[in-house]
Amino acid sequence: MAAWEFAAGRYRHWAATLFCLPLALMGVIFAPRKTALAFRAGLISTSLYGSELDRNKPLTALRAEIAARRPASYPPETP
Repeated sequence: MAAWEFAAGRYRHWAATLFCLPLALMGVIFAPRKTALAFRAGLISTSLYGSELDRNKPLTALRAEIAARRPASYPPETP
């Protein structure tokens, strides 16, 4: 998840980087293929950090709004 977050756009704060970096490195060491796939999936995704979502909308409307932000190639193809 840390690898995906780095690629998709992590929270812009030094503490978030400090928290995620060791986790991503552990993923590279212990599960390199899965970490690479997560990073690749994050490259074509966007995180919701900094997004302005109206939390008073129904859940189905929020899901549709988030889905509209996804790139056309989502979900990523796996080798």
